[in-house]
Amino acid sequence: MLTVTFSEGTIVDLENNVLSIIRSYEQQKLWSKEAGGVLIGKELKDTDHYIITAASTPTRHDKRSRFSFTRSMESAQPLIDRKWEESGGIENYIGEWHTHPESKPTPSGIDQALIRQVVSDNSSPFPKVFLVIGGLNGSLYLGVAETLGSGDISISRQIEVDYEYIRNKG
Repeated sequence: MLTVTFSEGTIVDLENNVLSIIRSYEQQKLWSKEAGGVLIGKELKDTDHYIITAASTPTRHDKRSRFSFTRSMESAQPLIDRKWEESGGIENYIGEWHTHPESKPTPSGIDQALIRQVVSDNSSPFPKVFLVIGGLNGSLYLGVAETLGSGDISISRQIEVDYEYIRNKG
C-alpha cells in the first residue's frame, strides 16, 4: 500500500491492487495506447483520510490512442454500483486514473478540466476527489481536488512516486 500525505493535510492510501492495475497498463511500447478508468474508495469517518480500494480497467467502449483516453460513462458504472452494494454504501466513485507515455506524468489541460468537472458537478459523494496518472518506468502522479468555499476548485500539490520505492517499502 502507498500512503501519501498532501501539504494541506489530506492523506490517501492506494491499495496494492490499484497500483498493480495502473502499472499493468504502462505505455512501454511506441504503439501502446493510454488506458484508464475510475477510482473507487472511501473516506475514514470524521477525518481527511481516504483509501482508494479499487480501479476499473479499460473496456471496448472507451476511446484510446497514444496520447489520449476518454472513458465511457457506462462502462465503469457497474463497478461503482457493485462496490457500493458490497460495502454497504461506504465505497463509491472517488476519482479517475489513466496513463501517460512520459517519465514524469503531469496532468494536461484536459485532465485538469475533467477533475474540475467532477468536483463542480458533485460526481463523487466525497469532499475530495483524486487524479492518478501512471507514467513510464513506474512513475506516478497523484493530485487531489476539492471545492473551496468560494466555489473555486483547488488542485493541491501533486507528488511523484516511483514504484521501485513502493516495492522496497512493502
